[in-house]
Amino acid sequence: MEVRGSLPKLVHTTLEGYHTAESLAYEEVTFDFGTERKLTHRTKKAGLLGERLAAWNFGRKIIFVTVHSVTTCSDLFAGKDKDGDVAMMVKDFMDYVFIPPLDEVVYGSTLFMLTCGHVVTFEESYTAMKNSIARLRPEYTILFTAPEFMIAAAKMFAVAYSVQVLIQGHALLDIFRDLLNVSLELRMHTDVLIFHISGLVTPKVPFGSRIPALGVALRPSITGYRYSWYHSHRRPWGKSLPMGCSRCGAVRP
Repeated sequence: MEVRGSLPKLVHTTLEGYHTAESLAYEEVTFDFGTERKLTHRTKKAGLLGERLAAWNFGRKIIFVTVHSVTTCSDLFAGKDKDGDVAMMVKDFMDYVFIPPLDEVVYGSTLFMLTCGHVVTFEESYTAMKNSIARLRPEYTILFTAPEFMIAAAKMFAVAYSVQVLIQGHALLDIFRDLLNVSLELRMHTDVLIFHISGLVTPKVPFGSRIPALGVALRPSITGYRYSWYHSHRRPWGKSLPMGCSRCGAVRP
């Protein structure tokens, strides 16, 4: 992926003026596990990355996953083999991307899945994604429904998120609609799904050590929300209308 101008880099650039090198970590990881040999190599690299990240006591963890999906079945591309591109079912993809100990990094994080909407269009893949969320337990997960999702449309959202959530400290769910209101291109381009898991215990270093507050463990609960842009004439009830009449072809006023 091209790093310059990407959403993760944009968020990092926004935060740099408010942090020192000791309080802000940025990692870029390119994955390719299209063969057994590549998967074995990735497993070793994941272990080293997990050890490095475990040395940080993160206040917040923001994770972006950028990946293409197959339009006919919503499988996610995982790399290449001798015959070309390799795609995997959503469950397998999420298991391999966040192979232990990286699964512990996801716990309590905010996870942005930057992929086309086929993942949520196909029921089987959508269910697999929700199961992965329930297993990995990020605090927030954001998904998009556009069949051809354009990451550039989310840049204003990313900057507003960085300022209002990561710098000013607002709770994401409390201001999520405000973030969409300043991101006109994004809300006109795609519906946005956000899953929130409440009741997570505070993770401590190392990642595997989690101590419930006051010794009481709350049962985590998952709530999902779907935000759709509404316009009384062009997108009533969040459903897009065609530009012209389906019978006579006249352009809709």
